[in-house]
Amino acid sequence: MPVTQAHEAIALVSFLVETAERRGSGWLEVRQGGAPVGTVVFRDGQVAWASSAGQKEHLGHFLERIGYLSPEQLQETHARLRAAGPDRKLGRLLEEAGLISRPVLRICLLLHLRAAVSSLLLSESLAGDWEEGLFCSEDELTFPVVDVLPEWLLDRAPGIGTPPEDLASTLLPLAEIPGYRGALAADWMGRLVACHGFGNGERGCAGQVAAAALAILGGPCALGRSRQGFLEADEGVVVARWLDRDRRLLIALRLGADGRPGTALHRLGLVSPDILRSLDPQNEGALIP
Repeated sequence: MPVTQAHEAIALVSFLVETAERRGSGWLEVRQGGAPVGTVVFRDGQVAWASSAGQKEHLGHFLERIGYLSPEQLQETHARLRAAGPDRKLGRLLEEAGLISRPVLRICLLLHLRAAVSSLLLSESLAGDWEEGLFCSEDELTFPVVDVLPEWLLDRAPGIGTPPEDLASTLLPLAEIPGYRGALAADWMGRLVACHGFGNGERGCAGQVAAAALAILGGPCALGRSRQGFLEADEGVVVARWLDRDRRLLIALRLGADGRPGTALHRLGLVSPDILRSLDPQNEGALIP
C-alpha cells in the first residue's frame, strides 16, 4: 500500500473512531475522486452498516457462499425483499422466515461489514461527507468500530481501539488444556466478552468459534438446548458450555486436531464458576452446578 494511501485510510479511521467516542449517529458517504464509493452508518457510536462499491459480494451471496442459504432460498428472499420495499432489510427477512437465527445473522453481518470497510480503506483519494441523524434502530446489530477495522490498519495504528480493560486473563486457566488454541467468552448474541489465544490476525476465527458454540448449544431460547457439547472437524475441535442457568453467557474453546473434548469439558466444568464470577459478579447466584 502506498504511504499516501495509508495516510488517507488512517485519517478516515480517525474520523470513525472520533464518531464512536462521541457516540454519534449518522451517515458517512465515502468518495473517491469526487464519486461516491461507499457508506458507513453509525448508531450511538456503533457501526450499523457499511457498503463499498469495491466489495466482491453482497450479504445474501456471502450467506450463500458460506452455506447458510441455498441459491433457491436466496432468490426467493430477494423477490420478497423487492416486494417489501426499500425500508426492509435482507437479514430481517431471513430471520422472520426462519432461515437464520439472530446470533448467526449478527456474526455473519460483522464479517460482511469488516470486508466492506476494508475495501473502502484500500481505495485511493478518500474523502467523505457526514450527515447527522438516526438511520438505524436495531442495537443488537451494531458493532464497535474496532471490530470492523481490517488487520493491516490495526497493525499500522496499534493504539486504535485498545480496550480499557483486559479480560483475557480470566481465561488463562484454560490454556493448560491439551490441544489448546484459544478460548473466548461470549453472550447469547455471539458478542465477545473476553478472548485469549487468538492473535490479531484471528479475530474472524474467534467470531466463527463463537458462532459454532451457539450452534452446539442451541441458543438461549431454543428447544432441546444443551448445557455443553463439542463439535469435531478435520482441522480441530470446538468445545462449548453455558456459564449460567439462564443461558446468557457461554465459554468456548478452540482445540487442535489432537484435542480431547472429554478432558476439555471436564476442565470447563471446574473453572466455569470462577470465570462467570470474574466476568459478571452479579451472576454468582445463577451458576450451573
